[in-house]
Amino acid sequence: EEWEYACKGKGNRRFPYGSKWNADACNTEDANAEDREMGAAGSFPRCRSPFGVFDMSGNVSEWTASKYSPAAAARTYKGGSATRPNWATRCASRGSASPGARKEDLGFRCCTEPR
Repeated sequence: EEWEYACKGKGNRRFPYGSKWNADACNTEDANAEDREMGAAGSFPRCRSPFGVFDMSGNVSEWTASKYSPAAAARTYKGGSATRPNWATRCASRGSASPGARKEDLGFRCCTEPR
């Protein structure tokens, strides 16, 4: 829930930058449904949440600490990647994998409590 809130903000946006998909705002598939390459963090300056967090949509999917379902061992990842279409890069979109699973476009984000 924390990850999704950081992406949506208080206004409950679909994407970190607003409610309408923009193929050029984040590192996702382009408007022609062509994959992009992963890039350096912050390469898409418009891909910023209301809290100022970059790259919560596209580039690489990110592990969260949340279980995918209460009875499952699988964990949730969020954010889509540079190879995913608009529906898969929404703040609410999620996927699952076994703990320790590896994918080329799956990473993690280091976070801390705000001061």
